[in-house]
Amino acid sequence: CDVNQTKMLSFARPVLRATAGGRCFSSELFLPLHVSSSGSVTPLGPDKNMSLLPAARCVSLGLVESENTLRASSTFLLRHLGVTYRAFPLAASTTGEPASADPMMFRKLFLKAWVSAEEGASLLDWTLLAKARAYIGFQHTHRFCGTCGGQVNINRENNRGTCLRCKAEIFPRVDPVAIMLVTDERRQRVLLGEHHHRPHYTTRTLTALAGFVEPGETLESTVVREVFEEAGVRVRDDSVRFLRSQSWPMNSNCQLMLAFEGTAEACGDGEEPPISVDKEELVSAEWIGVDDLRLAVQQQRWAGGKGRGLPSPFHLPPPGTIAHHMLLGFLGSGAND
Repeated sequence: CDVNQTKMLSFARPVLRATAGGRCFSSELFLPLHVSSSGSVTPLGPDKNMSLLPAARCVSLGLVESENTLRASSTFLLRHLGVTYRAFPLAASTTGEPASADPMMFRKLFLKAWVSAEEGASLLDWTLLAKARAYIGFQHTHRFCGTCGGQVNINRENNRGTCLRCKAEIFPRVDPVAIMLVTDERRQRVLLGEHHHRPHYTTRTLTALAGFVEPGETLESTVVREVFEEAGVRVRDDSVRFLRSQSWPMNSNCQLMLAFEGTAEACGDGEEPPISVDKEELVSAEWIGVDDLRLAVQQQRWAGGKGRGLPSPFHLPPPGTIAHHMLLGFLGSGAND
């Protein structure tokens, strides 16, 4: 293995450049992650951006003292085409970074990786990033057993924990979330809402409604319930259709976003159903016409960006989010002018 030929691999590009001529430059690549005192996880590389590094490079940069130390403290992510990918945490004292490292760095990099995958690049970047965030976060939030309070030993090779007292097995949580794009009967309008607590959006952003799946529910019943609870609109049971899914490891637990499309029950006069917003769930909700939606997309009015053209009363979810993909899909397949 010629370490000098191994380049740092940014997650803005496919990581499969680690191979050439059928031979791997390195059989192991490591992803350094900053872990704050509160347990929040942020990608961190020597260029202040996330990078995959071979073991020897990690040692030469002073991130660890030896390759043995690196492997012992790292977490297995996956193995692909003969290359093993692992993540390892760096404490704030080790990196010299403040405990409050930029919390948006992870979000930006994750969305870049997703956009890269959408454009035909390998899903490997996105998968590695999601797994690293979820597994390292799991190690910091599940140190003790929820059954008896005993200490938990986490095996970094299979990413599961075992209580040393009661022997209960503990696995990383994946929380299912239904996200739904609701249309009127004529598919001329979509129901979008503005959510609370979006400090990373500097503009008014309308997006698809969403909510956690509750115990005992089917995914379809979650869609119907959440739309009625948040916006007072009833969705036809027989209209709910699954679209796609996306891992969303932005919180302490990894969320699995499950995208659906549904049709609202029509009113007698053929107009879209009236909206009754639950202010604890949403700031507002409204029906957006196809023309207004298409114009927002053409002007690239993405959340957090300026867009092109005249100032707009609303922006849309940025590329990389599943809501963004849902809206583009709606405009591209069956939206009526």
